[in-house]
Amino acid sequence: MSFLRRRWRLVLTLLLVLVATGAGAYAVARPTLSRLARPLPELATPVARPVKVYVSGAVVRPGVYELSGADRVEDAIRAAGGPTPEADLERINLAVRLRDEMQVHVPRRLPAGQVRVSINTASAAELEALPGIGPVTAARIIEHRTKNGPFIRIEDLRDLRLVSAATFERIKDLIEP
Repeated sequence: MSFLRRRWRLVLTLLLVLVATGAGAYAVARPTLSRLARPLPELATPVARPVKVYVSGAVVRPGVYELSGADRVEDAIRAAGGPTPEADLERINLAVRLRDEMQVHVPRRLPAGQVRVSINTASAAELEALPGIGPVTAARIIEHRTKNGPFIRIEDLRDLRLVSAATFERIKDLIEP
């Protein structure tokens, strides 16, 4: 009989340990479960940080303006007093969202009958007459075509990094191979 009593005690002890362990696990898990059952709070709309952009070209007041990161190119042009009558707004994307340190250049329309500049035959002075092309860039363009032959496409200026992407955007309608 003492053997049976020892077994009952063992069974009873194991049962108590299991109940205590289960109760402890439930107590620990219960707050987690109640947190999951609650609805998630709504996410706040991110606040657009201020950005500084340089507005140049065919605008009333070119300069550096502080705007919201949620603003668009259109808003930057408006901040600079709006486009001038010779502005060619069809050559830029007015819907692009502004980024800090960005330059917004508003190109001018070509006067009727204006001849494009050939990047394969233009002199340094003719190249320098293009917006964003100075003596150093003009010399690089001439040096490249002298060493490597004529440009096949106007995009070669940008792809070969003879001019920046921003400068290329300003001159692409003013040049030809």
